[in-house]
Amino acid sequence: MAILSLFACSVLQVSAQGNCKPKLKSNRNKSFIYEGKDRIEESYEFGVYSVSIKKGEVDTVSVHKGDQFITTFLSRYGNIVSTSIDYLIDGITYTDTLDLNTTDRKVKYDYYGNFTSAQLFTTYNHSTGAQVYYAVYGADSLYVNRYDNGQVQKMIWVDYGTEYARKQWNMEGKLLYEKYKSRETTYEPPGQLQSQRYDTLMAGRTIQCKATWYENGVPESVTYFYHGKPCHVWSYYDYRGKPTKTVKKTPLGKLPMEVREPPVAYVLREPAIFRTVSIGEEYQGDFKTFLHTEMSRILCTSSKELKGNYTVRTYLSIEGRMRLVSASGENIEAITPALRQMIDKMNLWKPAKENNRAMALVLEFRFKVTENEK
Repeated sequence: MAILSLFACSVLQVSAQGNCKPKLKSNRNKSFIYEGKDRIEESYEFGVYSVSIKKGEVDTVSVHKGDQFITTFLSRYGNIVSTSIDYLIDGITYTDTLDLNTTDRKVKYDYYGNFTSAQLFTTYNHSTGAQVYYAVYGADSLYVNRYDNGQVQKMIWVDYGTEYARKQWNMEGKLLYEKYKSRETTYEPPGQLQSQRYDTLMAGRTIQCKATWYENGVPESVTYFYHGKPCHVWSYYDYRGKPTKTVKKTPLGKLPMEVREPPVAYVLREPAIFRTVSIGEEYQGDFKTFLHTEMSRILCTSSKELKGNYTVRTYLSIEGRMRLVSASGENIEAITPALRQMIDKMNLWKPAKENNRAMALVLEFRFKVTENEK
């Protein structure tokens, strides 16, 4: 903590402050105490995005893409703590929600056996009513559409951007369609099995089989395809399940063999350890001496009495230039021009960096004016 006394005018800073004459006797026996500074806000560029972080017990993080607002959320120690995040993309309103009921990583949320997640994270599209659920780390996603009555209309499971499963229902909740990897099933009337497609290995070749059923659940037909071309033997049945005919297609032995990639052995890499390297902002010069001189001068020449606590907020650009943002305290209007002049004449700062990324900052400087002890 630095104490900047008015008496420094005639003792420590004679050459600089020799002509300093207080305009009010009430300021003659005063000292400025510099109590320190804090980061109030940080901002940096991340590709096409700009990120702004308002510091506090809980940080507020805002993200923009150019002039477009993308999202905002609350963060504590780098972890999202918001339970609801609203934002706008291309005119569509979205709401993100994070389930914070548990921190137990073993807890799983299951969706029809095809998708599980820890710490559920969802996004809701207010235009289409679609909702997206993300698995842990966001690798997998589940898209859910609902009817107006709340009944699920469609679910789509995605793995790293590729759809691998889908289910669809009618408004009464009866299953219409489902697809999982190479298996595809249709239900008509709703809830009743009508047809199914699936891949099977036959004679060393991957063959797609399509089976259909009558409404009474009896098989109607079984057909086969190789890369979309009919093959093998197709079978047909009557309403009671009795075979009615067979149709021979291209024999499996005449189909081209598949080119199969030989198995590849992979060596797992050692786990990487990532560290965040932070370098704080730094004044290029003797900051305490600069403050000692300038703040003593401001106290000396103030046209009004100064006392109590003062807060000065400044903006430090990534180029290292500082400007006044705001100032507060008793009779602050009397010294605001002098504060602005002081900040403008500062030397360049070395901007703060995190992982070698320059950061713009809003800094809060705190001062206190006290009576000198007699």
